[in-house]
Amino acid sequence: MAVLWLDEITADDLELVGGKGASLGELTGAGLPVPSGFVVSAGTYRSFIEETGIDEELFEVVDVDTEDSKALAEAQSRAKELVLETEMPEEIRQEIYDSYDRMGDGEDFVADREDVDETVADHFEQVYDKLYEAAEENLEENVREAHETSEILGTIGRYGGYVKAPWCGDEACEQVVKEEIAAEIVMVPMDRDAEPIGDECAVCGDEACETAYFAKSY
Repeated sequence: MAVLWLDEITADDLELVGGKGASLGELTGAGLPVPSGFVVSAGTYRSFIEETGIDEELFEVVDVDTEDSKALAEAQSRAKELVLETEMPEEIRQEIYDSYDRMGDGEDFVADREDVDETVADHFEQVYDKLYEAAEENLEENVREAHETSEILGTIGRYGGYVKAPWCGDEACEQVVKEEIAAEIVMVPMDRDAEPIGDECAVCGDEACETAYFAKSY
């Protein structure tokens, strides 16, 4: 299916529909007056770029230095052009068109607004709790551990996701990984006093002072 309807979506679909889509799905499921709608899934986007053969070129276009604002702007512009210039596969196009038609056939309704502010606040709290739990589970499932440079490179290259490793705090060590596989440190624990997962930096072997999470940069 190219699309997921809001009444089919829950917090478990975070990877497929993103945070906004998952939030709207949870609110719809809670019975709040959310207009009918659908989300074109991440899987559909992936199918689009792979079936049309633009995936490799697209990834090459966005493989730039994230610290270079000019390069980022140029990459964004070229990526947008590449996607817009590429004809969408007919099967995907037709399903999206049919979904728009179906959405337009929905009956109008007048929602009961009594106590809606309090109800919305309660449900938003529940939605965000569920989204946080789903994101936490997703992070745990996609984080692997490494203690040497070769392990960092090999794990990211094979599995993607995140790799946590002991780090000395020197940006030069991050640069080593970045130059090899275009991966960088995307986060460190909020508790900077927490013990690192190893005694020695996975890159240089010096004393580690914290744990760093490496991931591919696009």
